[in-house]
Amino acid sequence: MTVLEILQESTKYLTGKNVESPRLQSELLLSHVLGIPRLQLYLQFDRPMEEAHLSRLRPLLRSRAQHIPLQHILGTANFCGLEIECSPAALIPRPETELLVERVVEELKNIAEPLVYDVGTGTGAIALAIAQKLPAARIIAIDISPEALNLAHKNHLRYPAAKITWQTGDLLTGIKEGGDLIVANLPYLFTTDMETLPDEVKHDPPLALDGGTDGLDLIRSLIPQAVPLCHTLALEIDPRQADILPPLLKHHGFAEVKTLSDLQKRPRHVLARSSA
Repeated sequence: MTVLEILQESTKYLTGKNVESPRLQSELLLSHVLGIPRLQLYLQFDRPMEEAHLSRLRPLLRSRAQHIPLQHILGTANFCGLEIECSPAALIPRPETELLVERVVEELKNIAEPLVYDVGTGTGAIALAIAQKLPAARIIAIDISPEALNLAHKNHLRYPAAKITWQTGDLLTGIKEGGDLIVANLPYLFTTDMETLPDEVKHDPPLALDGGTDGLDLIRSLIPQAVPLCHTLALEIDPRQADILPPLLKHHGFAEVKTLSDLQKRPRHVLARSSA
């Protein structure tokens, strides 16, 4: 069989398993097996497939048909141009969070050596991306999960120049040193959402998803901790929280609160600045 024939058969198979974007998924899996960029497949449609490659491809397709996330199958996700190792230990980095990183970098660009706290760091993707874009930044990345921090350490080994300190902790509890900005992509889904999540999302740890009744349990705890430590707080949120969060932030002393949209025009990020 040729590359084109395998792509056609794989697409048909994944379509029957209700996998979203089956052709794209087939191309990504096949390019991974062949060790070539995805677009190179189009120049090699007539290439005969070796049995060794087919033997590697079949179990990957079966895993994807079971709605195991592509990032878990391939082992990595691209985030802000970085290859981030992924596993069920932490939330898979999402494209909308890349926009959060851009907004944080814009906020810090005029500070010579900013100190940034990344709360709920997970894979370490946000911390590593900020470090790549702001090499002078010092980042303290915190997570309550030892498994997530172990994964973040592995990702740091891929980009060792980043000035990041990894720390086990419950939000900002025990933190004394004031910084320039706190960024947090904490669990923000409603508990009632957990039963109806897409199959792929169910492979993320519940600890990284479930934010309580209105999705704000951890964010409510973080805000008063953040006030004495940093002038600026950057959060990723669920669009349903866009009207709830600004008054809460202002109540705790963040005088200026901006709600910013993602690429689908949904309220997704909140940038809050204190008057201090």
